[in-house]
Amino acid sequence: MSGRLPVRVTVRVRGWNQKQLNASLRREMARRLSMATQTIRTHMVMLLSRSFFTFGPSKPGEPPHARTGRLRNSIVAPPVMPTDEPLVGLVGVSALYGKFLEFGTSKMAARPFVKKSIENARAAVVAILTRKPPGTP
Repeated sequence: MSGRLPVRVTVRVRGWNQKQLNASLRREMARRLSMATQTIRTHMVMLLSRSFFTFGPSKPGEPPHARTGRLRNSIVAPPVMPTDEPLVGLVGVSALYGKFLEFGTSKMAARPFVKKSIENARAAVVAILTRKPPGTP
């Protein structure tokens, strides 16, 4: 062996730390849920990026066309924090007129953009939430 000594390694598993495992799983799920909400937010921003000045007003049933960008800039998806409570991912619109555009009014047909964004992002969100972590069989 020319001067080298064999090395022996012993690994002992002493116990299972349920609390540490749960915390690790909650962190991973919070990270994935945050990625999923950001994906939906990105789809919303893309839907609201058609210019009113290029394409004219949106038709009923189409996402609204952007005039100022206020609606698009009001979309938020805060990060999900791993807590002991059920994990909830939120995507919201802080512009008050967003709900009128999404659902319509008695004088205006709906211009849904939230529902369409969720439909468009569905496959990507499912992939984010269900994929196996790297290095697992």
